[in-house]
Amino acid sequence: MLAEYYLHLDSDGNSRGTWRITDTEAIRVGVPNAKAETNTYVLANDDEDIHVAISRLLPQWFGDNGADKLEKIVRCPQEYYPRIARPDASYPKESPGNCPGAKAIQSEIASTKAQLSRLTQQLERICQTVQPTSDNFNAFGHDIRNLLILSCTEIEAQWRGILVANGLEKNRYTTKDYVKIAAPMKLQEYSVSFPHYPWIEPVAPFSNWGKTDSTTQDLDWYDAYNAVKHNREGEFKRATLNTLFNSLAACAIIICAQFGKREAFGLHNLVSEFYNFSSVPKWLPSDVYIRHHVYDSLNEPHQVSWSSINFPFNE
Repeated sequence: MLAEYYLHLDSDGNSRGTWRITDTEAIRVGVPNAKAETNTYVLANDDEDIHVAISRLLPQWFGDNGADKLEKIVRCPQEYYPRIARPDASYPKESPGNCPGAKAIQSEIASTKAQLSRLTQQLERICQTVQPTSDNFNAFGHDIRNLLILSCTEIEAQWRGILVANGLEKNRYTTKDYVKIAAPMKLQEYSVSFPHYPWIEPVAPFSNWGKTDSTTQDLDWYDAYNAVKHNREGEFKRATLNTLFNSLAACAIIICAQFGKREAFGLHNLVSEFYNFSSVPKWLPSDVYIRHHVYDSLNEPHQVSWSSINFPFNE
């Protein structure tokens, strides 16, 4: 049997570490001299199932009275999906986590930050003229339409970038392709509030995406963008302030879902203070990324390099 990796969770769902388990032994990952330490190594008897051995030798956690559990992890240590943020195995509840490959694309992230900042500045200017209240959410106009187009164009660029980074390249993409990222990135679970306008209820721009075969119409703000982009005279009234707020929230979400909030937005700037994530995804233990260290002869830790693997969007 090849080695499999399991996250050790206590009764509250907090991580106690990661185990590497084969047919005959279980060893705590990242512990120097684990075989010689207490509660970090299990060796099964002849013909004994390894999980039975774990329960027998670590009864305080996995015995009949133990409340801990082992959850299998899909990826090996140091493997990650490009441009898809996930929590770290050490902190599985800290959503959305981060993307270990972010350092390799700092130029792209910086450009993305700058673009979202500019779009947000333009939204703030519009709100100096049209107060964003429920009475005004159906207001429409040229500045709103133009910013809606810019916002959704940026979102399309991010969608495309995620697919290309994971090996799905095409000459032309549609929302039938883009929707493939919705479930793996848990976009439906995000909602955004706006601290500058606390009376606005949180919005969840991706909440319906992928629930029907109408992958464009599932996103009413994106459907409005398509309409006003191709037929301004006939569809002008669909470029509303409400669709604009939803599109900017969607842009913030798709960036955060790729790189994590701190990496994507930074701290104490317009973007980080304008968008507040009212809800973020809840990840299964199998979804997390595992950091792995090896130890030299002096028991000094050295982190193994991260390795990217493509998410199987084509399957």
